[in-house]
Amino acid sequence: MTYRHHCKSTRRYIALRLWYCEKTLLLNTSQQSTVNSQQLTVNSQQSTVNSQQLTVNSNLVIFSPILSQQ
Repeated sequence: MTYRHHCKSTRRYIALRLWYCEKTLLLNTSQQSTVNSQQLTVNSQQSTVNSQQLTVNSNLVIFSPILSQQ
């Protein structure tokens, strides 16, 4: 193997490694984005649960005076 051939093959290897790393990084970034959007969905569901809890608490306040009068 000549020096020139070795150089070409090393450059090809480095280019291939860079391409693979960029592709993997983009894939990981898109998966992370999906996970973040799912987290936002979970947070909005938690918000709904909290608002339902507030509704239940306010109903208890309405019925509390009635119960205390009996």
